[in-house]
Amino acid sequence: MKYIEAAVILLGLLIGAIIGSMIPIGNGNAALIGALLVPTLGLLVLFLIKLRRRKMSLEERNLQNQFVHQHDLNSANTTAELAQYTAAKLSH
Repeated sequence: MKYIEAAVILLGLLIGAIIGSMIPIGNGNAALIGALLVPTLGLLVLFLIKLRRRKMSLEERNLQNQFVHQHDLNSANTTAELAQYTAAKLSH
């Protein structure tokens, strides 16, 4: 998880700075704000996901892991199956 957090920070800084530099506000202030805002939002989303996962019971986590593993085994999924998987993943 630490690698994911580090990737979110680095990619967020890069993407925020690039997109912010395209916005004509001040002397590059938009790039600075974007470089700080995008990683912060990414880390907030990761924090909320980890918080939700900690609140799950052991049985719910096990079911979710089995669901993801079963999806990984069926890697040749159609678009409809991927949409169904995403909807089911978000509802758990």
